[in-house]
Amino acid sequence: MSKKTLNKQNLTALGAEALAELLLEISRGNAAQQRRLRMELSANVGTADVARDIRKRFASLRRSTGFVSWRKKSSFARELADLVGLVQTRVAPEDPNEAFDLLWSFLQLAPSIYERCDDSSGVIGGVMSDAMEALSDLAPQLNIDGTILADRVFEALQDNGYGEFDGAIPALADAFGPDGLAHLKTLAQTAEAIPLSEADLARYDFVDDPERQREMARDAHNRSAGMILQDVADLEGDVDAYMARYSAEQLTFHTIAPDIATRLLAAGRAEDALKIVTNARDGDPRQLAPGHEHIARGTQGVPGPPQSLPPRGSHWPRQTDRIADIGRRFVSILQLEAGDCCLQCHAVPQQSTRQSTSRIPQHHIEHRECRPGRKCHSIRGFARWTGDPTRQHVYGLGIA
Repeated sequence: MSKKTLNKQNLTALGAEALAELLLEISRGNAAQQRRLRMELSANVGTADVARDIRKRFASLRRSTGFVSWRKKSSFARELADLVGLVQTRVAPEDPNEAFDLLWSFLQLAPSIYERCDDSSGVIGGVMSDAMEALSDLAPQLNIDGTILADRVFEALQDNGYGEFDGAIPALADAFGPDGLAHLKTLAQTAEAIPLSEADLARYDFVDDPERQREMARDAHNRSAGMILQDVADLEGDVDAYMARYSAEQLTFHTIAPDIATRLLAAGRAEDALKIVTNARDGDPRQLAPGHEHIARGTQGVPGPPQSLPPRGSHWPRQTDRIADIGRRFVSILQLEAGDCCLQCHAVPQQSTRQSTSRIPQHHIEHRECRPGRKCHSIRGFARWTGDPTRQHVYGLGIA
């Protein structure tokens, strides 16, 4: 390896004094790099010093109002990520509670940060997600009263306009404890019981029907509390309480049904999960692209090539893949038939001599040996692009 290659070993060989001079020269006129160097010097002194400097930087960010242009957004996001990294590496090992306070304060900066830049690329949002993951890593080490933490989380979720606190309840599950979760649940239920105010109704004064107006106002009023109760139910393993937050129509949505079915499977309720998936297939044709409703309705006769397939990469096939993955698990859980068999008729497949990248025998694909009158236990009607023009679809759950 050349001694002129830019790597840690060759830079170390320059010596501390030469590197210090080089850093001072490079950071001259660059405020962000100078702040980073000061943070590292503070961290070298002690945890309290670096925490104090980080709070000073947070205060400066909170006061700032200048718009961050697209040219400066990357460096701005890098500085934010460095702050999160400093908390994780320099503060958290010595003082987890202090690190929690710093990360929480950082997330509270989200509104002022988002208002100063265009985050259509999601770079800033990624830093916020990293901060929430850091909180999740800290949760088992925290020494905070669960009820106090519940109050703090509940208050933050009431004003979560940019979604910066999304996932806070699952992330801090280890820190809540039973008392904290119970208190959080009580807070949410109390909030739901508060009567609608005139201000709540005024937001929907454009609705002529009074009943519809109250319904819309109530939905908006209870949205945060409902999500909190749903997260608490999920942590407690109460699938019924989790499902209760959705209407019967919502349980047929392809964006909701797979998650519900997965939770039912985890609770050992495979038959209920199968009903959810079947209803989602039959009850949500409007989610498909025009002309592809047959995928949701299923087929009535012997499976054959569908009239048309959704464009590769469209939203619904990705969701049906998720549902089909759940369906494959039904086969083993319900033990419909023992051994390897066709998922549509459960006949023993004939071995195919043709080489294929798919793990499905030819019999499973063409379904030629199905006998009339044999009950089919598979979920029929889902299609998946296989990349092979001769086998553009695979019906049922027998997909690779």
